[in-house]
Amino acid sequence: MQVRGRYLIAVWTVVFAAAFVVIIRRDHNGWATRRAIDDAEKNIRKLQSLRQVYEGEIFNLTSPEVLQPKAEALGLHIVSDSDFIQLSIPAPH
Repeated sequence: MQVRGRYLIAVWTVVFAAAFVVIIRRDHNGWATRRAIDDAEKNIRKLQSLRQVYEGEIFNLTSPEVLQPKAEALGLHIVSDSDFIQLSIPAPH
């Protein structure tokens, strides 16, 4: 059986249409992935800026100027060189 011209044209049309659909789907998936990556990068930038803000706040709150009054209010004091506490460790039996 010999394949006629109109069947060849139909087969090649289906092949080209299938290839076209594959390319369109791939591009669509690529664009969706790119949007997801862009959103993730925006979130990363937001989180990094928040991290810098919080690190600055932690640095300020752990400074001696802030901690010393709070410690003194609790009855604590800054250890001097003359303060000496000997800790005894029991010997093993």
